[in-house]
Order: sequence, then structure tokens, then C-alpha cells
Amino acid sequence: MLDVLDQGSSNEYFAWKPSEQTFKIDGQACDVTKFAIDPQSLQTGWGRLAKGEAPDFCWSQEAGTSIPKPSDDHKTAFMLNVFVSEKGGAPQNGWREWREIGAGAKDGLKMVWPEVEKKAEANKLVVVEVTEKKPVKIGMGSSVVPIMKVVGLVDKPAEEAAPAPAPTTTDDEIF
Repeated sequence: MLDVLDQGSSNEYFAWKPSEQTFKIDGQACDVTKFAIDPQSLQTGWGRLAKGEAPDFCWSQEAGTSIPKPSDDHKTAFMLNVFVSEKGGAPQNGWREWREIGAGAKDGLKMVWPEVEKKAEANKLVVVEVTEKKPVKIGMGSSVVPIMKVVGLVDKPAEEAAPAPAPTTTDDEIF
């Protein structure tokens, strides 16, 4: 009966956890091998994560453009809508929001993004495969980067306003 109190909370998410070398979907570690990106959903800006506080993200009006940094604690950030599937290693099929400030996730996305942009078509999602989890030096520290490659396109669900049923494909179920 009180489930209505949970509506609007963002318990559904997709995140890269470099210390664990895994993706997490809704807090559950998953061996994600494939997922689909909605390239038109890309947002760039700034994000701040602090223990005990709600995440604070500020997005530019147009992806790839700069806005003033809100505070010294904010880091560059991106947000994408992704579609995950059981076949690709998720616990269930569905849309998730991928928001990141971590260097490993940003570097992984930057490496595959030129190919994502090149393959992007209207009403299509770009399917990427995670091929490797590569430890890298970043400044004085280190991280783990998810190495991805584009492996296909699938149709975007008809309704974009809310998470929708699984995309359909004419191929033999790419993911």
C-alpha cells in the first residue's frame, strides 16, 4: 500500500564501479556484456557526489557544450539512457539512466563515442559490447576502464516518454 512513496525515487540506475570492475544495475553487480545506448539522450555537464547527500548534477543545454562549474567539488559528468537486457547480463530487461562522474566510465565512453555517433540513426539504439576491463593510470591514481565496441543497431521503442518494452530487432537478437 505504501509503495506509492517509492515512486519517483531513482532506485533504477546503471553505473560502472571500477573498484569492483563491474557494472551495477539498481545496486546489483552484473556481468554486463552488451547494452544499448540512446545517443540522442546524451547530456554533459557537472556532477557532485557526497556521502549522505543527494547527487547534484547540472547539465548544459546542448550536449558537448560547457557551462560554468558550480563548485570546486563538481566534476565533469555525462548522462545517457541505456537499455539493458537479460541476454546482455542484466537481471531484467529495461531502461536505465547512466550518470557518471568517474574517470573510468568517462574514458570508456569517450573511446567508443566516435563509433556510436557514426552509427547513430534516428529511432535506433546503438548496441555496444563490453570487450575488456582495462586498468589504467589516471593522474596520481588508477582506475579501470570498460572497453566497449559497437556491435549493431536496434529499433528504439515507439514511446520515448517513459521506459518502454524491449526494442525490437530484425537481426537474431543482437543482445
